[in-house]
Amino acid sequence: MKARALQFLKRLQTLPFENSPYESHAGRLPGFLGECALSFIHDWPEARDWLEYCTLIYMTAYPAWGGDDGGWQEGPSYWGAYMSFAIHFVVALRQATGIDLMQKPFFRNTPFFAFYTATPYHEQRPFGDGAESSPCGLGAIMYAFSSLLRDPYLRWLAEECRFRPGADVLTVATYDPTLKARSPLKLPQTRVFPSVGLASIHTALGDRERDIDFCCAAAPMAVSATVTPSKTHLSSTLLVEARYCHRLLPVVRLAASSPMHPRHASRQQHPRGRPRSGATQFCRQRAHHRVCPQRRL
Repeated sequence: MKARALQFLKRLQTLPFENSPYESHAGRLPGFLGECALSFIHDWPEARDWLEYCTLIYMTAYPAWGGDDGGWQEGPSYWGAYMSFAIHFVVALRQATGIDLMQKPFFRNTPFFAFYTATPYHEQRPFGDGAESSPCGLGAIMYAFSSLLRDPYLRWLAEECRFRPGADVLTVATYDPTLKARSPLKLPQTRVFPSVGLASIHTALGDRERDIDFCCAAAPMAVSATVTPSKTHLSSTLLVEARYCHRLLPVVRLAASSPMHPRHASRQQHPRGRPRSGATQFCRQRAHHRVCPQRRL
């Protein structure tokens, strides 16, 4: 375990992550190292330094792909994966030390990124890798957030995903049967995430039969699904997805003129300069008006 932890530490310090946190997959390592440090802090003197280092990262540089408004510019699927990595450490740190990272604006707001952009009764999650996955796959992480924030609306989403706690460690640790779900029908119909250039507009948020969700994304930090590579630079793009009930209506795809920031461009390109085929193909299919078939419930 110590050998593995030292690999985590070396990778983070080589970047160094605290100054350059833009390698996407390395974003899981601070949480892994922090959990290890908490587990062995009474056995290994260096574990205290590891814990201080990881906590510093979470309080400052983390996350590189979102802002205080809670947005996550890689899309809801990557958000779900990386939040599950992060929240394990957040819960462990709070239980062991009393330090509550849920007080950070990003962690307080970020569950509403999934709440508005990946409502459970729609067919897909918009934008980014994994866009064709069911939003119901986010039920576990939304249950954890609902307990940590004592938010009945988030608990509603977890229950709409038909999620029941107990099948994984995180929802055992955050199990709270006293929190009762509340329908979001009276919540604002629109939520904007300026840090990632995304807005979600609903017509009847929480109403399975009537809700139409328009997701609009336009940002210099465009996700992989919204990038148009050229010979000289990567341009950001504007996408609009309209989702009605269980069908995804055609996407309108418009190229924007603003160039992508260089520090993000390298993360959105294939090593040989080609676009990421899965997400790009998904956008092309939607642009050609291929509507997803309705899923049987």
